Amino acid sequence: MKPNRVPSAEESTPGAPTGQPAAAALRESQDMLAMFLRHSPIYTFIKEVSPTESRTLVASENYRDMIGIPGSQMIGKTMAELFPPEFAAKITADDWAVVQQGKFLKLDEELNGRHYETIKFPIVRHDRTLLAGYTIDVTDRWQTEAALRESRETLMLFLRHSPIHAYLKEVSPTESRFLVASDDFHEMLGRPVSEMAGKTTTEVFPPEDAAKIIADDWDVVQRGTILKREEELSGRHYETVKFPITRNGQTLLGGYSIDVTERKQAEARLAENGRLLRIAGRTATIGGWSVDLSEDRMVWSDEVAAIHDRPPGYSPSVAEGISYYAPEWRARIAQVFHACAVQGVPYDETMEIISAQGHRRWVRTHGEPVRDPSGKIVKVEGAIQDITRHKTADAERERLQAQLAQLQKIESVGRLAGGVAHDFNNMLQVILGHADFALERLAAGESVEDDLQEIRRAATRSADLTRQLLAYARKQTIAPRILNLNETIAGMLQMLRRLIGEHIRLIWQPHVDLAPIRMDPSQLDQILANLCVNARDAITGAGTVTIRTRHAVIGPAEIARHPEQHPGDYICLSVTDDGAGMEPEVVAQLFEPFFTTKNVGRGIGLGLATIYGIVRQNGGFIDVNSQPGQGSCFRIFLPKHKIADLAPPMLPQPATPPGQETILLVEDDPGILTICKSMIECLGYRVLAAARPNEAIQRAESTPGDIQLLITDVVLPEMNGRALAQILLARQPHLKILFMSGYTADVIAHHGVLEDGIRLLCKPFTLNKLGNTIREVLDS
Repeated sequence: MKPNRVPSAEESTPGAPTGQPAAAALRESQDMLAMFLRHSPIYTFIKEVSPTESRTLVASENYRDMIGIPGSQMIGKTMAELFPPEFAAKITADDWAVVQQGKFLKLDEELNGRHYETIKFPIVRHDRTLLAGYTIDVTDRWQTEAALRESRETLMLFLRHSPIHAYLKEVSPTESRFLVASDDFHEMLGRPVSEMAGKTTTEVFPPEDAAKIIADDWDVVQRGTILKREEELSGRHYETVKFPITRNGQTLLGGYSIDVTERKQAEARLAENGRLLRIAGRTATIGGWSVDLSEDRMVWSDEVAAIHDRPPGYSPSVAEGISYYAPEWRARIAQVFHACAVQGVPYDETMEIISAQGHRRWVRTHGEPVRDPSGKIVKVEGAIQDITRHKTADAERERLQAQLAQLQKIESVGRLAGGVAHDFNNMLQVILGHADFALERLAAGESVEDDLQEIRRAATRSADLTRQLLAYARKQTIAPRILNLNETIAGMLQMLRRLIGEHIRLIWQPHVDLAPIRMDPSQLDQILANLCVNARDAITGAGTVTIRTRHAVIGPAEIARHPEQHPGDYICLSVTDDGAGMEPEVVAQLFEPFFTTKNVGRGIGLGLATIYGIVRQNGGFIDVNSQPGQGSCFRIFLPKHKIADLAPPMLPQPATPPGQETILLVEDDPGILTICKSMIECLGYRVLAAARPNEAIQRAESTPGDIQLLITDVVLPEMNGRALAQILLARQPHLKILFMSGYTADVIAHHGVLEDGIRLLCKPFTLNKLGNTIREVLDS
């Protein structure tokens, strides 16, 4: 018999029955075959095969599950009639190969998404070779195996690409052997994973490391516990986890190692930064704090505890934390902390605390909210810095700055005193010299008019100098009024043009709808006269002086240059010339008293100092822009006045009118009382003179008829002029009052005279000024 040949039915059934018993046996055999084919869970078939076709002779009924046709209907049909063309052609070729070669054939096939395992074998009957076989649906097994393969492939991909060093080992008391290992062991050990499979720990690691690893491996397997350990190998840090795995009654070891070198280095840097931060905190005396709002407990850093004189780790309640603030600050810190905790408003405050040992310390405290993912405020965190030393240093710096300012003031006063003494000595010399000449000429019967005129001019110059000094000191007695700057300047233009001369063109550029200001019109005269004269002196030959007005809004940039000012609305008055200009060092000294760049006899250096005093007295400031060869621009900023009613512009004073009313004159200086009495009588008035307030009251009571006007000095013995006026007004309600004084504005204000509606005549004054003022008061 040939190898793999299947015997025929007759050969395989020796001594088969004949006759009727044989027929019965055949029927029984056929019935059993039919039952087998009908109920078999496998697909069974017998075929007649040729090189080009296979035809079904026998088929099990369950083919209906595979191709939708039961086996009884497959009888006589070819493969082309039962299966798709490509599949039918492959079946026919395989069938003929089995018959021709007389060998078994095992196939894995797929049809309509199902997987089958088919076995085909030849059978010989009546010298005819047929093909028999069966097919089993292995789809479920195939899917299971596929899932298993995929799972294993996924595990291998995980091991190959995992950033951790994963492995599986077989363990004994004296050795552990790698079964599986991830590819990145190459980075740890310098060898590919293909060389690790089957290797022992002793073969992979250095001896001193291997012994420790083997002992740990066996301990994990024996105890059935998880081991976590930090290890170092070749300068790298690893975190290793080992755990037992039981499979088919065998306990293996699974594990992984994570390279935590970068994390360790970051932790080291963080620890170093924390150490440096603590050093910085101790140096700067600053620390952090936090409050978990659900616990009402503060967490203080060691620095914050030290600021409060408490030990490290001290954790007060919120109420206790607030109680450390000085009484005058507690309400404020409670308010801002509550606003931060409830409304999310951060705060940054400077306050005083009283430490546990009673030390008062200035601190800067900062707090801000911390929200959870839903936006709810759950914590407040912040910092506290002890700034006591800074506060002390600031106070000391302010004290030193005040001393420096005082020294500078003393230096300025010294320079001022020298200049004043020089100018007054010169003018006194003129007065004394002409007085002596006048006495000699009177004795000789000559005219003394020229000498008296010179004495008058020297006295006027002395009065002007005094007024300039008071303006510089911002103590000039003034009578501020609400002015329309455009109208006031327009009334001065003719005088200013005569002042600067015909060779210089004066340009006037007023701003439309200019808001009013409040100042003394005579001060505005001084400002413009001084600036125009300076502009004239800076121009050689022909030139131009331009006067402009405009609105100005002063913001942070200007306030930075003039910190004593307040932001807001101002009126800007500028005077610009195209003269020689000035060097920066000259501009820096412009407003110092007696500083001048003019030749001897052209100026004493008080003009710009006077302007500076006037502007500051009226709440304004000055900016100067000047460059050599490009002229100068003086910009004066005066606060805008909000009241709309404007005072009428100043009109030229008329000639002194005569009078006949009764005037009570009160002056404690005998010389001034005498000359003033004579001047008033010269104007036609009846004068009652008194040297003291009580004497004035007696004169008023003893004089028949009414007294129309009281002229009194402000500063008097017994009582001041304001008190005297109130007493006399109580007795004569229609009495008019005129005050006079030679004191500075601060002294007069102390006596209540610089209020609105009160008239004041400043000494010295001329006869014409006296007469006009008396008439104005009487007629008002």
